[in-house]
Amino acid sequence: MLARGDAGVARPDLYVASLINPAQLGAEWGNEPRFTILGVAVSGRPGRVRDAIDLFEDELADVEDLTDEEVDAVEEEALDLFERPLTLRSAVLLPSAVFRAGSVGLSVGAYVTQTARAQAIRGPISPDIAVFGQTDGIVAVGAGMPIGTSGVRAGVTGRYVRRYVSTYRQIAEDFDVPPILSGSTLALDLGLQYDVASVEGLTAALAVYDLLGGQISYEQDDFFGAFEDEPEAGSVEAAEVILDEFDGPRMRLGVAYAIPRQYMPRMGATTVLLDWSTASTTGSRQSFFRRLRLGTETNAGLVQLRAGLSQGLPSAGIGLNGRVVHVDYAIYGRQEGVSPEDGSAYAHTIQLRFGW
Repeated sequence: MLARGDAGVARPDLYVASLINPAQLGAEWGNEPRFTILGVAVSGRPGRVRDAIDLFEDELADVEDLTDEEVDAVEEEALDLFERPLTLRSAVLLPSAVFRAGSVGLSVGAYVTQTARAQAIRGPISPDIAVFGQTDGIVAVGAGMPIGTSGVRAGVTGRYVRRYVSTYRQIAEDFDVPPILSGSTLALDLGLQYDVASVEGLTAALAVYDLLGGQISYEQDDFFGAFEDEPEAGSVEAAEVILDEFDGPRMRLGVAYAIPRQYMPRMGATTVLLDWSTASTTGSRQSFFRRLRLGTETNAGLVQLRAGLSQGLPSAGIGLNGRVVHVDYAIYGRQEGVSPEDGSAYAHTIQLRFGW
């Protein structure tokens, strides 16, 4: 989705339709079921990740043997590297399917997503280390169907989300294991789509997420016994204050225009997409322009070419769809951290999916 500016509520890919807009499940896509056996996606900035690995392997592995001056030099190197947030994202697409039962399109799938972020914040005496990690396990079931013959489709998705979160900030010299909090929720999403009869190829759409449910109450968790140390006193309460923010339902509006072939006879099927979201992507307030997504996608046989604007920053990508193996690559701009002062950067993402 990011390669086309993260736009697509009016025309999401079928294998993620239940998460983006379940109304798409009511579209005329034939009766053949679609399956995803397994998929893996990774997103980040390879150069910075490599620099971080080198720092830990070459400098910090033997930090006990360094002099005070050498430790200060390593600390300064780490500050330079982590002063802007280092963010990694990944996802695992577990077995999922999209199929049809009469006029009703159905989907069921399971997903695991993970985000990790680290940042060093300069202080008067010693730097602070801010860390954030979030792992979501999601099971989603969706259904969509046309309403009459007017070109209107509606759909709903039920989601179960199990979330593990770690968020902490403390002085580097006193750094301890951050607390792990966990919680779960059941949520219901609603989707609507309308094929505009007066304009061939034009579709308008609305998706409302967390229409019902969606709020998570957190409690301390040992994350399957992975951490033996108890978190510092008061750290759990401090993390809960940061996380206990539920703003209610989120909404995304969008249009997609599938350009008629007679206008572009020498190109493959081409779609232009535009979305606007009420939700911030950074945890802080964003301008109207930052909430816009603009993208395009052209199918040329086995190859898909994509480009767009996400958060006002350009993105571009390519997809290769084989009979069973699907590979997608994108480079996209994103706002880092949670405030505009953290700046923007470009990240790479690659996804490998097995299915048909």
